[in-house]
Amino acid sequence: AEEEEGYANLGSKNRISYRYVYHAMNQLHGFSALPDRSISHALGMGSAYGDEFRPILNRIQRITILDPSDQLKVTDIDGVPVSYQKPDTLGTIGFEDESFDLVTCFGVLHHIPNVSFVTSEIGRVLRRGCYALIREPAVSMGDWRRPRPGLTKHERGIPQHIMHGAIEAAGLEVVASTYCDFAPIAKIGKLLDLDAIYNVPWLARLDALASRLFAWNMRYQYQGNLRKIAPASIYWVCRKH
Repeated sequence: AEEEEGYANLGSKNRISYRYVYHAMNQLHGFSALPDRSISHALGMGSAYGDEFRPILNRIQRITILDPSDQLKVTDIDGVPVSYQKPDTLGTIGFEDESFDLVTCFGVLHHIPNVSFVTSEIGRVLRRGCYALIREPAVSMGDWRRPRPGLTKHERGIPQHIMHGAIEAAGLEVVASTYCDFAPIAKIGKLLDLDAIYNVPWLARLDALASRLFAWNMRYQYQGNLRKIAPASIYWVCRKH
């Protein structure tokens, strides 16, 4: 319940000023891996206004968004119809098996406690041969016992081995997993006065390179600034068997 409007209350509920900031990262690690075919029905987990779908919107016929917020809604995205469903506390997705050609889940699972079950639900509602794109932080995101600026109360990263195990248990094949979200890149963005660094293709590529080179330094619980020189998230491209 405390997470229900958490993302909206961080500043996303103003549709005029809201800006989606991961287009280049999604294209590099996710959308570029999808087959070039039509998507009849896409599911966005916690996708708010659905802006994450814009780069592939010309291939999508309709979108359903599973989101708890009452403040982050639209009826369509440039003519593509959008409908909303609220998640229940158990994590059940209220659709029949194999209902969707694509599921996106970008930075959502780490807000909830029942990660494994919700991941299994993603696998259940995804059609065979189709794809789920998942991006989640794999570090603790700091001491959640204290206020953390820019974060909601309960969000914390999911350890890599737990997320990988949940994906495989859901009947999903990991086509690719890529490290991303290299902390020093954010500092470069500030120096260049860029407020959306992962909308910039060359910065997304630089982030991917640095994340790969410093993946050895990644720890779930990190202490000291030297441990921050590492990727914070993992991008998973998954296909249903």
